[in-house]
Amino acid sequence: MKYKALITGGGLVGIIALTSCSSTQFGGETGKTSSSSMLNGANQGEGMGSSSDESPGAGSKANAKTTSGSLGTDGSTGTDPNGVDGNGKGGLGGDGSSQNGESPGQTDSSNGGGGLPGSGLNAECLSKKASEYNIAIVIDASGSQLQTDPNFLREKASLNFAIEMARFARIHPTISIELGIVGFSDTSIVGTNGPQDVGKNGTDKLSADITQVARNPKGNTNFEAGLRVGETALGLMGAKKGVTTQRNFLVFLTDGDPNRSDTVTTSQANDNPLLITQAINTKVQGIVNNYDAAMITVASGAQIQQKGIDVVQGMALPKVGTISPEHVGKYIRADTDKALEELSKLLGAIVSDCKK
Repeated sequence: MKYKALITGGGLVGIIALTSCSSTQFGGETGKTSSSSMLNGANQGEGMGSSSDESPGAGSKANAKTTSGSLGTDGSTGTDPNGVDGNGKGGLGGDGSSQNGESPGQTDSSNGGGGLPGSGLNAECLSKKASEYNIAIVIDASGSQLQTDPNFLREKASLNFAIEMARFARIHPTISIELGIVGFSDTSIVGTNGPQDVGKNGTDKLSADITQVARNPKGNTNFEAGLRVGETALGLMGAKKGVTTQRNFLVFLTDGDPNRSDTVTTSQANDNPLLITQAINTKVQGIVNNYDAAMITVASGAQIQQKGIDVVQGMALPKVGTISPEHVGKYIRADTDKALEELSKLLGAIVSDCKK
């Protein structure tokens, strides 16, 4: 079965067809985990408790180790570099990286060569275009997620993407890859751990942060709050402007229209609805300018209104790459569960793209 996802950016509009794959359900019972504030004094996140179920993960073949009640871990004891047929409990399993000799695997036909099996990464391009990757993933945790993404597919895709980047980093230890997970609803949400070097630390702590950030959707939709902590995360990773050996990205996942703001009051927005959009665009432009960051924006769910789609698509900056021609913003419309299940591959393909 195949689906099509719309991706636009850098003046290019394209339809990419990808083979769909099944996803593994989260393990764990719902609970609350208090998170300390690491980014700009942001609010505490809430997530799953400590108990887990026995559902198999999608991680390494040889007894992937998972943290109970989290989204999965790095499967550091696995022996299969493909990271398939896992039996880790309570999560997505692990990245299948092997302590007994890692291998980059065979060419992945989905990205035209040089990839890791089962991922969207083009390993050859990822290796040659930069030595440092800093990626902030900003997840909408507003109340509408309970209706538009009840199976938390965006969170699963975020973790799968992190797992693939961790596998790549372990195979290529001279390349640094840091990822950070933050979120937003009425205000910003952060996890306890903050950004992680996934080549050195794996994905355990990122998994826990995803749980804290996104597993208790509630409240309204304040894009600015998410962009603010996303920018802070990039700074903590060491992202800088004008460094040609870096590639900095901010991935923004949302299902709805922004209806709250850090800088525009509700009464002002009622008088002029464009004020919130203008404030968002100003914030996005600042992130792009300050860090040479490329925005990857994702509008998910079938229920999102056209005005929300227009805002999310407009955030996919820059239109013209400054640090390199291919480093431009991309917009993804993922309006089905199948599209969300394949989102990790799309993110991998975009981050590792060498083409203008």
